[in-house]
Amino acid sequence: MLISVIILFTIQEKIGVHSSVIAFGMGFLSILVIDPKNVEKHFGEIEWGTIFFFIGLFIITGALEDTGILKNLAMILSKNFGSTPKLFGMFLIIMSFVVSGFFDNIPFTATMIPVIKMLPSINSTFVNLNPYWWALSLGVCFGGNLTQIGASANIVAITMLLKYSKRSVSFKEYMKFSLIPSLISLIISIAYVEFRYF
Repeated sequence: MLISVIILFTIQEKIGVHSSVIAFGMGFLSILVIDPKNVEKHFGEIEWGTIFFFIGLFIITGALEDTGILKNLAMILSKNFGSTPKLFGMFLIIMSFVVSGFFDNIPFTATMIPVIKMLPSINSTFVNLNPYWWALSLGVCFGGNLTQIGASANIVAITMLLKYSKRSVSFKEYMKFSLIPSLISLIISIAYVEFRYF
């Protein structure tokens, strides 16, 4: 089954099946194969709250794209910070870091991908988009470490901690340990993008 999942993920674009369908389908199939008599028990162990939290975030992301808010965002960013590619790259990595620290970085990344793609059509100086892909990637990755809700892994880890150890971690307590390493990561990322691409 593991080999089947890997193969399906590899050829998902060719067969036209989304990765979420493969993951959920094989997960459900594994329950039926391994322990078909206790399906309800296994469904009870799923973190439904976390799943519906992400469903809501992706619905909001889709709405932002369909309503044209993303295009307006791209135009605002280009107008205010697009005078030089270097300035825009620095702004993008900082903005990605801050926003993804307080909003889950997966839907934020999904939101920003079409924004970056629109940049060349708005401003001719954005010919090479490679620096901006790196700025977005590094910003959201390290920004996701900033808070409990910054990354999917953080949410799942905090939920499991509460479920199995009955210990909760406050927002302030989490940031007490995450702030300094996250800022160091941000500074290194800015230096890398600026010196490597600009």
